[in-house]
Amino acid sequence: MEAMRTAFSVLSVLCFTALFATVARGQRAALAGSVIADSSERPIAGAEVAIPLLKLSTHANDSGAFRLSGITPGTHMIIVRQLGYAPIWARLTFADTQTVETDFVLIRRVVTLDTVTATEQLPAAKMRGFEERRAIGIGHFLTRDDLAKKENWRMAELLSQVPGVRIVRGRAGQAFVMNSRGQSTILLNRPGNRQLGIPPGCYADVYLDGVEVYAGRDSMSHFDVNSIVPFLLEGVEYYSGPAEAPIQYSGTGKTCGVLLLWTRISK
Repeated sequence: MEAMRTAFSVLSVLCFTALFATVARGQRAALAGSVIADSSERPIAGAEVAIPLLKLSTHANDSGAFRLSGITPGTHMIIVRQLGYAPIWARLTFADTQTVETDFVLIRRVVTLDTVTATEQLPAAKMRGFEERRAIGIGHFLTRDDLAKKENWRMAELLSQVPGVRIVRGRAGQAFVMNSRGQSTILLNRPGNRQLGIPPGCYADVYLDGVEVYAGRDSMSHFDVNSIVPFLLEGVEYYSGPAEAPIQYSGTGKTCGVLLLWTRISK
């Protein structure tokens, strides 16, 4: 009888543990919606919706609908892409058990033939500032040609060759940009992340297509540069401090450096 009671107790514990694990898994959030084309609003079947930092991804079905589950609560960077369309990034916040519903609109890459012969190619509108700053020569730049030569590299390896950049590695292969020139200044330290396995340090501000994605605030997630690949970028800029950075990206709190990432443009 005692043996039966012991076996029953063990079985009860196992069942409770399994139930608790199921409930715990259920606490995770989800992302749902659809992916459509910009002008026609036609569904884009097969479009990828991913959270690179969490290594989660899914694809839209024939009607353009998708659902991405298993998302840990917090703020995450989402990328949506499909061959023939310009990829887009979005920063979304998820709460426990919440399903965030949103639609993504992709813009088709249009290939046109030149009707005249040009001696100099003008940059796309969003890259004009990049080219103007590169002409001045302040800061460090990687052009589309530079990136094309190393498309098979991870961003961490590529950025580690930029003067003033120190790469800090996370536990799961993530990589974060720290200003090597300010690492010994305690006042410049920004919070680390124990879950990611990275210490406090002078982490650079990061902008993606001019939108701030990391600026050292406690509410912001560190930006994993390995979550984006060189193939998706048109250009990269890095400035070691506010004295070098363009005025719109400089100012108080920019002493840890500024990293600007520009996504590919249609040709």
